[in-house]
Amino acid sequence: MNFILMRYAEILLTYAESKIELNEIDASVLNAINLVRRRAGQPDAVTGTQAQMRPLIRRERTVELAKEGFRWFDIDRWDISSIVMPQKVMGIAKDPAVVAAKPNFKLNTVHLNNIRTYAESESVRMVREIRYWYPKLNLLPVPQSERDINPALTQNPEW
Repeated sequence: MNFILMRYAEILLTYAESKIELNEIDASVLNAINLVRRRAGQPDAVTGTQAQMRPLIRRERTVELAKEGFRWFDIDRWDISSIVMPQKVMGIAKDPAVVAAKPNFKLNTVHLNNIRTYAESESVRMVREIRYWYPKLNLLPVPQSERDINPALTQNPEW
């Protein structure tokens, strides 16, 4: 039976991200990023400082690994959940005859590759859900079954 455990693009992007976070930016970092970009028909990225490369690699991971189950772990690892998660999730236009505005993109204090905002078209779009974020969600609870096995385990804060 053949099934994919890891895509090569994920390995390349993880390698590039780790080298960027260690501030060991060299030709291999740019090569890894550009291999993924070329496969997708995108122009090559150019090298820069750690501060310039961090948004690039985060954007590459977001678009290349979309719908593959990595986003939650990236958000958690980058410690940006309190910025990214609490927002309205907008849906389709309320009236098909009224074209909703395209999303605006805003920069945040932590550069997150321009988070979508639908403020201009909120009145003509359906709100699918409103998401909230609480600090306790940064750490999930330790399952009681695990605490029963090992009494030395303590519960995470606020759980």
